[in-house]
Amino acid sequence: MIQAEMKGKVPEVEGMEDVLTSNVFGLLRYVHNPAVLFRILDQARTLSGRRLTECVGSDLSSYSPEFLFWEQVGAVGEPDLIIRFRKAGKPDLILCVEIKYYSPKSGEGDDDQLRRYFEGVSEVASLSASTFLGIVYLTKHPSRKELIDSLRLIQEKGVMDPEDKLFQLKWAEVTEALGDADLAQLSDSERMILADLRDYLRYKNLVGFSRFSFDSMAFDFAPEKFYESNRFSGFSFLKEDFVVDTQVIGYGR
Repeated sequence: MIQAEMKGKVPEVEGMEDVLTSNVFGLLRYVHNPAVLFRILDQARTLSGRRLTECVGSDLSSYSPEFLFWEQVGAVGEPDLIIRFRKAGKPDLILCVEIKYYSPKSGEGDDDQLRRYFEGVSEVASLSASTFLGIVYLTKHPSRKELIDSLRLIQEKGVMDPEDKLFQLKWAEVTEALGDADLAQLSDSERMILADLRDYLRYKNLVGFSRFSFDSMAFDFAPEKFYESNRFSGFSFLKEDFVVDTQVIGYGR
């Protein structure tokens, strides 16, 4: 699917969140070495800046992750992804991942999407004698303002320490984590999966901006020679990249 999308064969799915979720995490579930997933999750932070791995109180690397897509959780809806971490002789650990591309969270007040999922998944975990780790909110744009609003609503319900169970993560950080993965630990097939995922996320422009780099190229070249050099591949933007509501996304991390 990702090859077809990158070649422009299915333009109608270009901005669909569910397709993005399925393409990325649907492939990640076949990377059996959990170090890659843990590297991604290690980028998730609370509003106060604590890493997810600091807050969970368990060594996740000793658990086996299981991916559950769009599971119905009571009456609260279908979170995009639930990761169940399993270890013999230990309670399961449950982490919810809500994934966005261009859209913000849905609902307000009691219907706030993250508040509903927080309450619903934590209740399901409790009933199954599992431990609820929290929610990772994965977005393209900064999500701090949205999370502050959801955290306030969750706190109003009297939940214990919700600030250590609500995490923000950006797609650019996922791309960077995949690029930094230790390939020596992976099989040939897992390396191929990671290469495809990195290319796909870069194609989707889910990258961070670092700097312009023109090496030592002289600036008296002919324009056509500039592109022939392959030193600059251009930027990839979709029209939605330019529709940014600062009241929704907030500022900073």
